[in-house]
Amino acid sequence: MAMFDRRTAEDDERYRALRTAMICYGTRRSMHDSRVLGMSSLGSFVDRGGLLPHVTRNIGGHDVGYYILADSAYTLQRWLMKSFKDNGRLTPQQHVYNYKKSRARVVVENAFGRLKGRWRCLMKRNDCKMDKIRTQVAACCILHNLCEINGDEYREEWTALPETQLYGPAPAIGEAGGQETRTALMRHLNSV
Repeated sequence: MAMFDRRTAEDDERYRALRTAMICYGTRRSMHDSRVLGMSSLGSFVDRGGLLPHVTRNIGGHDVGYYILADSAYTLQRWLMKSFKDNGRLTPQQHVYNYKKSRARVVVENAFGRLKGRWRCLMKRNDCKMDKIRTQVAACCILHNLCEINGDEYREEWTALPETQLYGPAPAIGEAGGQETRTALMRHLNSV
């Protein structure tokens, strides 16, 4: 999981500074990220005021704080923004929101591509014991952050292609609280 700073989307090169902020692991099989999120304590941790800074900005009469960007498989939350579903009837404002949010998500995807490119062991099946895998993943993330902070060489040919497989259905969680935030962000992104 990566924490997203609003300023990052404005500069595609800033993904080099985006670092892994939280590592969620613990399952013995592959599964979709949204399922891992649903099984983790991250959601309740964020709801209780943990992880994201307590800084808000009034956008269109709605206090908008920090949030996590997610793809459409995730459930919209107050703190987790996803695109409007394109059912062929999106408004021009919704198209702009989706486009700008997509550009910001590319920054995050590039950061994870660099992580997997630098540490290729994250790209393949690992048959070690779970506690060893946890240590390995955490070590890769920490070492990757140190490499990024210190400006160590990164070769673009190392960049891993993003995985597009989905593993199982997303958990069914309500989208309460996210609608107003997404609408306020949509209006703001259409005004800038």
